[in-house]
Amino acid sequence: MLPYIVTLISTVQMYSIWQHIQNSIDDKLKDKMDSLYKKLNKKLDNLVKQSQIAYNNIKNTNIPHRLINITNMTFIKEHIRILAHGPNYALAKDPKDYISELITDTESAIRQLDSKIQNTFRYMTSTKIKQIMTTNTHHTLHERYQ
Repeated sequence: MLPYIVTLISTVQMYSIWQHIQNSIDDKLKDKMDSLYKKLNKKLDNLVKQSQIAYNNIKNTNIPHRLINITNMTFIKEHIRILAHGPNYALAKDPKDYISELITDTESAIRQLDSKIQNTFRYMTSTKIKQIMTTNTHHTLHERYQ
């Protein structure tokens, strides 16, 4: 019985010693992590300051975007000027291209209708397309997309 009691007493003492060891390790780890986080925050603050200074310098100087044409197409000066604004700008299609696509799409849709009503829909679409062509004013050469 006595060895059992001694074992229990030693276990209780080891548990209390282990708590002190664990608390000591936790405190040291916390101090080390705090010092590392302080260093990291200082480095981040320095980087943010440098990037703000660099951004302000870039913002004040108007550096044109590089435009490299890897196609066989030739562009007029207006198109090059618009494309030089950056990647958020693109040339708009010519309205004639949209209208020709509209005509082919509507004709293929009309052909799927009953043959008795096809001519009626052809007449209605032709009047609407003529209306679109007359009212279409395409002044801008570029459109900004988001």
